[in-house]
Amino acid sequence: MAAERTSASDIRSGRRVTLRDLQVLLAVAQFGSMAKAASHLSITQPAVSQAIANLERAFGARLIDRGPHGAVLTSYGEAIQRRGMEVFDVLKQGSRDIEYLSDAATGDVWIGANEVLLGGFVPAVVQCLAEQHSNISVHALTVNTSDFDFEKLRERKLDLLLGRIMPQIDGDLTVETLFEEGLSVVVGQTRLGPADARWRSLNWQAVPGNSASPTMWSGLLFPRYSATMV
Repeated sequence: MAAERTSASDIRSGRRVTLRDLQVLLAVAQFGSMAKAASHLSITQPAVSQAIANLERAFGARLIDRGPHGAVLTSYGEAIQRRGMEVFDVLKQGSRDIEYLSDAATGDVWIGANEVLLGGFVPAVVQCLAEQHSNISVHALTVNTSDFDFEKLRERKLDLLLGRIMPQIDGDLTVETLFEEGLSVVVGQTRLGPADARWRSLNWQAVPGNSASPTMWSGLLFPRYSATMV
């Protein structure tokens, strides 16, 4: 089916694309079926087909391939899906902004951290926050920050990420050092022999990044950072 390609200004003005049509596309992508998308949105299947047709006319490209195994997004459809998710995310953020402006002491905060921080540091901070702002709800998710995976942060599924994060990361993230934690070398006194004496004489001060006293058997210091979206 040939479709007339519209200009970018037409799309940006919103004259041909509606939020409802985008919602339908996202539902089809999620369920892989026009019928399941219709059931999920409590609308008829012809209404789903019409919404997809509206989008395809607006963008001048086929967004969905229909086959015996269901509905599959084309490369164009995947592009619109990503942008559509961003649109709804921005609207959700706008709603949260309004809630904050109406009452700064009310809202939801989503935190990502590893299991160690979630087992001690985060609960302590949440408790202090709850004592000062009882109407703020904090949601915590387990995230492996050692892999430098900031996808949930960039998708704004998280407001804050805690962990051992290198400060030199992409410019779309803001990084702040919270504290430094030290690692220690621990051995049994009865286990020390002539060969182990070399550990006592090791100059820990010469290890890059360490400033602790060598008499404390301290090792490297690993800063913990928090990262947020700009």
